[in-house]
Amino acid sequence: MKRALLAAGLLVLVPVLLASCRPEEQGRIRSYQAGMYQGKPDTPLSAEARKALRDRGQQQLGAFSSGLGASLPGGGGSAPASSEQPAKPDPAEAKSGLNQRLRRQTF
Repeated sequence: MKRALLAAGLLVLVPVLLASCRPEEQGRIRSYQAGMYQGKPDTPLSAEARKALRDRGQQQLGAFSSGLGASLPGGGGSAPASSEQPAKPDPAEAKSGLNQRLRRQTF
């Protein structure tokens, strides 16, 4: 009886131990350091890959900048150019307006 129990235990334990020795699990990071990347370094992009990414980004950006009326930072906006800076709103007025909105929205 004891032999059968020991054999059954070994039949369960041996595959578990062998499975933990897989090659893809060897050399992995077991202790992590906060704020520090410990993985393999990235491979640099080739000039062709960078150009392809840049072209794709420009293509996707074109869909938004032309047909949908979006404005882009740094140009292409529809606001008139003026040398005057817009006046900053008074914080007290802004807070008052927010408080009024909050009162109207509460149930």
